[in-house]
Amino acid sequence: MAARMIATSVGGTLPAWITVALLLSAALIFFRGGGGTAIQSLQIANEVLEKRVQQLTEQSTQLENTNKRQAAEIAELRARTDVTAALSPVISAVQLHEQQAAKRAEKTLTVLDLIAKRLGPDQEGSEP
Repeated sequence: MAARMIATSVGGTLPAWITVALLLSAALIFFRGGGGTAIQSLQIANEVLEKRVQQLTEQSTQLENTNKRQAAEIAELRARTDVTAALSPVISAVQLHEQQAAKRAEKTLTVLDLIAKRLGPDQEGSEP
């Protein structure tokens, strides 16, 4: 009986050894990557996401280049079609000419009025 007691205490019980064996087997499978389908799925999903990020980066670069090119083209077209900058000297010269013409017309009317006053009333009587 003493031998049996010593053997039981040193060897442990059978269910305890089975539990230890199962835990060691599970740890071995987990750390070696076998049976880790969730980990493999995550790795595959990560690769797919990395490819998509690369594609989106390339598209973004292409769009930025297109935007820069279009902005330059718009600026060039605006410079070509902006007539106000080209016509502003002409418009100011025309306005000055009109102001001087109005002043000349006023002075001409003043001179004609002075001449009319000097000549006196119209002899035919059509105008007083």
